[in-house]
Amino acid sequence: MIGSFLTARRVHTIDVLLVVWIVVWTVLGVVTAIEIYKVARLADSAVNTTTALVRTTEGFKVVANVPLIGGGLGQIVEEVDALAQKANEDAIATRTSIKIVAVLSGIGIAVAPSLIVLLFYLPWRLPWSRDVRAVRQGLLRDPNDVALDAYLARRAITWMTWDEARALSADPWQAIAAGEARAFADRELARLGLRRSASA
Repeated sequence: MIGSFLTARRVHTIDVLLVVWIVVWTVLGVVTAIEIYKVARLADSAVNTTTALVRTTEGFKVVANVPLIGGGLGQIVEEVDALAQKANEDAIATRTSIKIVAVLSGIGIAVAPSLIVLLFYLPWRLPWSRDVRAVRQGLLRDPNDVALDAYLARRAITWMTWDEARALSADPWQAIAAGEARAFADRELARLGLRRSASA
């Protein structure tokens, strides 16, 4: 039996806080991804520069292959071209890596904190929801069901203080056994956020 700490108001408050928590971390994740992604633009400049260098060396290759004009340029052009190609490949790889890091960082920041909280939250939140739904359905079938009242009253007794119980009856257990369980049942319904009208 979940203790008296869990009331409809507290559960709804925690729900709201959890939604805020998820939204905040999602926004932080997106902002982080965007900021890291901006760094990729610096790599774009390197890619553009090295691409231009590759094209330039390709032009020099044409000149280097012309008899008399090219002369000894062939060897130098080949070396420069190899360096330009390598620099271009490195720049492209760097840009790709930065984009991957941006995406993974954004997802990690947005998802991990929320997932951890949900792993602790859902194991008690889901049973609470099922419990409230079951009691609500019982109220819909018969708001004055004596058996349901007795069940709810016994649950209320488990979390109420003795003073709270005595305020409803001088002998709570005897009152419930005698069929005078409604006051106790109503306390449990209030804790669940339900009323006899079956509205939450």
